[in-house]
Amino acid sequence: MKSLTFLLVFIYLLIETMGGVMANNECYYQLGLSQQGIESGKIWQFLSYAVLHGNTYHFVVNGILLWVLGGKLQSIVGVKKAISILAVGVTTGGGLQLGLSYLTENGHSSLLVGVSGGIMALLLGLTTMDPCRVLRPLRIRARHLGLGFLMSEAIFTLIDPSLGIPVLTGVGHHVASAMGEPIFLVAHACHLGGGIAGLILGKIILSNSDQSGL
Repeated sequence: MKSLTFLLVFIYLLIETMGGVMANNECYYQLGLSQQGIESGKIWQFLSYAVLHGNTYHFVVNGILLWVLGGKLQSIVGVKKAISILAVGVTTGGGLQLGLSYLTENGHSSLLVGVSGGIMALLLGLTTMDPCRVLRPLRIRARHLGLGFLMSEAIFTLIDPSLGIPVLTGVGHHVASAMGEPIFLVAHACHLGGGIAGLILGKIILSNSDQSGL
């Protein structure tokens, strides 16, 4: 995971030295995940979008989480399985975000970047395989933290006003008024898809480990 983190750092610094996001629109158009890109055959976007980030805060948070969560999960399942969970989380998260974007009014022009879906997969994979670990300084069991994040992302996904779901849309407007409109600029569906992938893969790995230990 350290190598992947260093790769993200290198790509981010390279883009910054070349003028930042606005000066590299073509790079983001080619590698970021979008309806237009997939419809034109750029299927690599289901993975490549994860190496790009929208701003410094986005990059720093994801970089730290990839380093910490990826390292912990790698110590439990090994580097190959950890990378597999990350990759499946990225593709599943991107796929769910892209699928839901077809239901929104402004989805056709949106562009998804960031490794957040993969990080959610790492988090749920870790909390699924080591559910009783008490996480400090929060003093909360891992399984409760993982499921809490998963449920919150499911809620934010469903109440997104752009989906237009009756009743839930009203809730979403109230949440946006209280927390600010940018709350729904976050790719909650991507996080949800990645988390579900991590949860399922974690259970599969646990099941296989139990069977091999019999």
